Amino acid sequence: MTTLPFWRFGKNRTLRERTLRGVLFATLLVVLVRPLPADLVLRNNTRGILYFLLLPLGVEGKIPWAENAEAVKTYLKEHRNELEKIPPETFLKVRKDPSPYLLLGFYVSPERPSFPLVRVRIPSVPGEPSFTVSDADIWKSSAGESLVLYPWDIELPRTPIQVDNRYLDWRKVKELRQFPTSFVPPKVLKHRGGSPEKIRFDQAKTWPSKGTAVEGLKILRGERDAYLMISTYSPMEVGTSYWFYLLPLSSPTGLALEIPITGKGGPILLWVPGMEKPTQIGTYVSDLFVLEGELLGSYLPAEAEPLLRKVSKGWMSVSVPTAEGTEEFYLAEFDVTDIPYESGVSP
Repeated sequence: MTTLPFWRFGKNRTLRERTLRGVLFATLLVVLVRPLPADLVLRNNTRGILYFLLLPLGVEGKIPWAENAEAVKTYLKEHRNELEKIPPETFLKVRKDPSPYLLLGFYVSPERPSFPLVRVRIPSVPGEPSFTVSDADIWKSSAGESLVLYPWDIELPRTPIQVDNRYLDWRKVKELRQFPTSFVPPKVLKHRGGSPEKIRFDQAKTWPSKGTAVEGLKILRGERDAYLMISTYSPMEVGTSYWFYLLPLSSPTGLALEIPITGKGGPILLWVPGMEKPTQIGTYVSDLFVLEGELLGSYLPAEAEPLLRKVSKGWMSVSVPTAEGTEEFYLAEFDVTDIPYESGVSP
């Protein structure tokens, strides 16, 4: 079996540094219920997908035309290809300068035949501000009625998978890996703040609970973005993380993708060698036994692109913190050429 690099745990550093980084990593696994440092964190607390644009307010602190609903509808339609989106009940770290913004958008839900408009003023706040968009931010008319767009008013950006916690689009995507209930992980490691220790499977405390026993994995590549779905035999719990090690053909180290379970939704994080903190490059939503997520190519840090272009294979694992250290179960290896492309998109 391939020996994988564990640079994210602090290998090849002093004992003090390794211990400190191990503690920080364990803390991330256990308490990542709030966003990591970012310029601006937007939370979507609605039951639909939030599509939005952020407009700088400038020195005057207002955009006169944005007071008119019809003008806003026209603007959203004209800039539909620039819309960003956040799945329901999760958050996205938006890379913007710390200045006041006006959020204009709408949300799409199968529970509604129309798309309610949303208008939120986001003030300039020092530090790492977090703002929540909820049903309370739906734009109302003077008569108290919700202002809306209709499906025939705007063509939504095309995407092969709609990350909305309904999983309907995945029926057409083939499993990349399937695991029977009798599956035994070929490798189990325990991390105690220093170099990882290989342990026997029967010494592990958490398998198959807390979402460690994975049932299936699906991944789909698009022209710029990528999508994944994980299903499990046991309920996913806060603290569990799913890992994907992306390894170049001729390099001893690579990238690590982490999906930390933080609740109904959360971030997809990319760990890059040489960078002290991970970068959020996507979002996921989940129920007890299934999660789906979207990786955004536009959020990929420049430092990762040279390594990503050389990636030839990946390893999937799942980790769970315990009182005696973090247990990590290695599940499967796969070639990136096995990952299907969206129909009509070439590698």
